Amino acid sequence: MSGAPEPRKDKMGDSIIVALITAGVPSLATLFASLWQNRLSRRHSAKQSILQMCMEDQFNWEAFKKFPMNYGRIQDEYSVYHKNGGNGEVTKRVDEYNQWYKSVENSMRSTNKPKGGK
Repeated sequence: MSGAPEPRKDKMGDSIIVALITAGVPSLATLFASLWQNRLSRRHSAKQSILQMCMEDQFNWEAFKKFPMNYGRIQDEYSVYHKNGGNGEVTKRVDEYNQWYKSVENSMRSTNKPKGGK
C-alpha cells in the first residue's frame, strides 16, 4: 500500500475553512448589497435633484423672468448621476434643459444689446 495516499488527519484545518466560508460568504454578500444600494441611492437622489432644479428654473423664468440659477448645479448632479449608472431618461431631460438654457441666454443677450448699432 505504498502507492495509496494517506487520508487527512487534520480536521482542525477543515473546520477553519468551513468557518471562514460560513462567515465570509454572507459578509461579502452583505457588503456588495450595501455598495449597490448606496449607488442606487446616490443615483436616485441626483435624479430627483436634477428634475426639481430644472422645473424651478423653468418656472421662475416663465413666471417672473428670473434668470435660471441652477445650471451649474444641474451639470454637477448630472455627472454624479452618470457615475452611478444613470440612464437615458435624465439625459434626455438635461439635454432639453441645456437647449432651453441656451435659448434663454440668447434672448437675454438680444434684449440687452445697446441700440444704435454698437
